[in-house]
Amino acid sequence: LTAYATEYELFQVEISRQYRKAEFHEDLRKLYDLVGVQGKPTVFLFNDTQVVEKSFLEDINSILTSGEVPNLYAPEDLAAVGGG
Repeated sequence: LTAYATEYELFQVEISRQYRKAEFHEDLRKLYDLVGVQGKPTVFLFNDTQVVEKSFLEDINSILTSGEVPNLYAPEDLAAVGGG
């Protein structure tokens, strides 16, 4: 409701049977593009039922503590989005 009231984008991952770390990282790259490259104010909504692997929590913790996810981008991809 707050995201709607403040006209922020709402970003959620969509879990499927095959959803694993690779798919989660792809969704995080989409989120980083939306926020960092396009500059759109965004709410990332992630709840406990979406934790398929323990590594998801580690990545969320990294986002909260440093704003980065280790090894999210390959070096050539990072340079393409302006981070290298």
